[in-house]
Amino acid sequence: MFMGGKVGRAAHPEGRFGTVEIVKDDPLFKGLTESIRVYQNHYDAVIELPQNFILLATNNNSRVEAYRVTNKHWWGTQLHPEIYNETHKAGYLILDNFFKVCV
Repeated sequence: MFMGGKVGRAAHPEGRFGTVEIVKDDPLFKGLTESIRVYQNHYDAVIELPQNFILLATNNNSRVEAYRVTNKHWWGTQLHPEIYNETHKAGYLILDNFFKVCV
């Protein structure tokens, strides 16, 4: 992985909307509750974050669902915020927050 982290196989492949827990306050998740439902579709997972990366969100299958690099406007997500619908709006809010922070 970029900057020294480790990637491996996810415990269970996903392809659905699932629950993710936000574990660290961050502008990326502004306006969201601690537990959100977002789309997840992956077979690989971040096993170990590099130094200076901050864990932001997690779930039972993939410990690293979202992270940020300390002192930079760099984020990474295992979840897919670009897939959302009327029932599952958290992805839309994550993208909206991202665009607000990066502009």
